[in-house]
Amino acid sequence: MTAWRRRSALLACRALGRGAAAPRPHACLTRHAPAADDVFFAQAFLTPTVIYVKKVVELNDAVGLKGVVHITGGGMTENIPRVIPKGLGVQIHTGSYEVPPLFQWLQKAGNVPTDDMRRTFNMGVGMVVVVDAANVDAVISRVPGAWAVGEVVKGDGVSYA
Repeated sequence: MTAWRRRSALLACRALGRGAAAPRPHACLTRHAPAADDVFFAQAFLTPTVIYVKKVVELNDAVGLKGVVHITGGGMTENIPRVIPKGLGVQIHTGSYEVPPLFQWLQKAGNVPTDDMRRTFNMGVGMVVVVDAANVDAVISRVPGAWAVGEVVKGDGVSYA
């Protein structure tokens, strides 16, 4: 791990854990992440993102995508509205996916409100594609591990139910 990555891991641990993750700053490098006995916090926080380009191109060719959202900083709350036309919003079905243990732990240890977690982290959802309702099953059948996370509705922004 380079010096830059070590510093990045420490900053991420301090900022993300609001001090609760590691009473000592360097504990981030040596403590195991929740539900991952063989992974240290630093590794969990610095795991590179999945590259979705090939799968997105394949899906677009197969079903015609209406929108593609890489869920990064800003979470679903801030990223999804960027591809939805004015007058429409999105309802996310929170029971449709499981928030990974690392995010659950981080929220509890840092006493972070759910709305802040949703605006900051992807909560385990790395990519969202918007398709016609008639194409949902076709997308799910082409992408192992994919699921319907919500729906486009009249309104504005993102709501969670």
